[in-house]
Amino acid sequence: MTRTSGHSRRGAPTIIGLLVATALVGAASAQSLGDLNSKLPERKPAPAAPRQAPVAAEPAAAEAVADEGRESTARRAMSAEELAAQDAATERLNAGVNARNAAAEARDRKSDEDYQAALAAREARIRADQAAYDREMADYRARVRATEEANARAQARWQADVAACKAGDKTKCAQK
Repeated sequence: MTRTSGHSRRGAPTIIGLLVATALVGAASAQSLGDLNSKLPERKPAPAAPRQAPVAAEPAAAEAVADEGRESTARRAMSAEELAAQDAATERLNAGVNARNAAAEARDRKSDEDYQAALAAREARIRADQAAYDREMADYRARVRATEEANARAQARWQADVAACKAGDKTKCAQK
């Protein structure tokens, strides 16, 4: 089934309809752009950039290429005084970095030592607390045992008195 209206059954534009609409709008735009372009002044192309002559390699440059892996191009271009000044500045900066790193390591060691000391003190407090608890529990158990023994003796005396009273010993009977 071929659609010539440019719309599907549901009213949505089809691809053919969109292509036709684009062609019509493009033709109208091209005509109005042509009118505008005719009113603009004519532009001339920019001149080409001049060509540079190739640089000839010097014999010292060939030696520098051989040592390329050891020094940077910037260092090869420096004089001996500049290199010495740069090396001295680098050493000063490295010394500062090394000093800061050493200070940080010392702080870290001190912090670790303080932590270990605090941990040991905590363990000592725990052991001391446990020892005090164990002593108190031993004292409590001793008092309970003494009380239970005293109660057992008193119970035994009472049972002996009750048995003597029943046997006829009136002195062992409870007073009314």
